[in-house]
Amino acid sequence: MSSYETVVEFMKECHTKKRYSFKLKFVDAYFKEPAYINALSESMRPYLSRHFDHLLFSYHGIPERHIHKSDITGCHCLKVENCCEIDSAAHQFCYHHQMNITTKLVMEKLQVDAGKYSISFQSRLGGGWLTPSTDIRLKNYPRKG
Repeated sequence: MSSYETVVEFMKECHTKKRYSFKLKFVDAYFKEPAYINALSESMRPYLSRHFDHLLFSYHGIPERHIHKSDITGCHCLKVENCCEIDSAAHQFCYHHQMNITTKLVMEKLQVDAGKYSISFQSRLGGGWLTPSTDIRLKNYPRKG
């Protein structure tokens, strides 16, 4: 949300300064928008024609406290086991859930089996960030063959 809101505010500012005649329209939660899923899928498709062992989706990491803060229920995100798979109003604002859904939809579109991909998070500073961490996952892959 911090990256998204920054871009939205910047675009509004540019639009106002330049006095463009067109109107701006923003798509709030685009994590499952068909056009977005299609664009991600099609950008990956050429690479999937070759053999691969595993796909790693490495998303930008954020502190877990941001997930807790965005949980409108106050008792779901990262507090309930498998929270991303249990329907909740919290999902509307949950980055963790949205990254899981984006990944799932892209992999379904590309017909990649569930065991052939995983998710990780990068750019952590100290403790309390979303896991699993990309750097740790990458270190573990050679041991798994």
